[in-house]
This record gives sequence, structure tokens and C-alpha cells, in this order.
Amino acid sequence: MRGFRSLDGLPLDIPNRCWGLADGRLDLQAVLQTSMAFWRENGEWIVRGQSWPESAQQIVLMAFLQTLVNGRGYIDREYRLGRKRLDLLIRWFTSVDATGLPLGEDRHALELKVWRDGQKDPLVKGLEHIDGYLERLGLAMGTLMLFDARATAPVGEDWENRGEFSESTTPAGRTVTVLRL
Repeated sequence: MRGFRSLDGLPLDIPNRCWGLADGRLDLQAVLQTSMAFWRENGEWIVRGQSWPESAQQIVLMAFLQTLVNGRGYIDREYRLGRKRLDLLIRWFTSVDATGLPLGEDRHALELKVWRDGQKDPLVKGLEHIDGYLERLGLAMGTLMLFDARATAPVGEDWENRGEFSESTTPAGRTVTVLRL
């Protein structure tokens, strides 16, 4: 992993980056900004002429996330919530006891959707899905990542322009950070 830059252009050193906030919670905004840089560097091969299932985007994202949770938390993949499954649940230890056992946990739900040719924008469906997951987890906020795999999506020199943050609300009024890649 080399040369990542934050949205403000400052270099990021992923292995040495402290992802924890002063109160021990995960700095999810910094994680999302850096994951966007990771996607820009490592994700183009997936959308170039590939018809990969949604799991391909998850694999790239999990490769990035694994670097930040090692020793500090877990990534639950396809987390079971009743009949449906949340794509990723980050469980970040806010503190540990003297033996290293977690005393507190900060949880973040991430739902991933892929926008393919001939499909509608997956935003509405994604908000509906994550709404139910957030309810089951007892969380007020979540993250929806939308990967644009349409033929009209930016590739090549325009690839670096991918990545847009916004905030949306689920049908039940929960706040969701939306990251379009």
C-alpha cells in the first residue's frame, strides 16, 4: 500500500494510522475517506469489462478494512440478521482489559450495492435494506457504499474522480452516509 492521500491531499500512512478517536471509538469518516483512496488505487480492474458478483467489491473493501482492525476489532462478513444478511459489520474495541479482552465495542454497519447496466440506481433499495439491519442491531446510523459498474462509469484517467460522499435518511429516519464509488 503506497501513496494514499486523504481528501485534503495529505499523505496517509495506513499501517501506522491511528483509527481511534480520543474516546476510543472508530473514526469511521477517516476510514471511509481512506477506503475511497484504496478503491481508486485497487478497484478499477473489477469494473473494467468484468462481470463480477457483488462479492468482488466486498473483497477489495475487506482487504483494506483488514489492515485497520487487526488487533483492534473484527469484521463480520455477511452478518446474519434474521433471514437477511448485512454485508459488513465492523466491531471496533473501544477499550480492553489487562489481558486484552474487549471491555467496550463500537459497531458500524456497512451495506454494499453494485450498480450495473440496465439497473436502477440502487440507493433506494440500499436504504431500505440497511434500515432493517440498523433496526435489528439497535444502531441509529450506518453506511451504504454504492459501486458503479455501469459501462458509463468513469474509468481510465477519469477513475480518480470517483468517490462522492452524501448523507441520506432511511425510511425509518436513520442517518446513512452514502459513498458512491
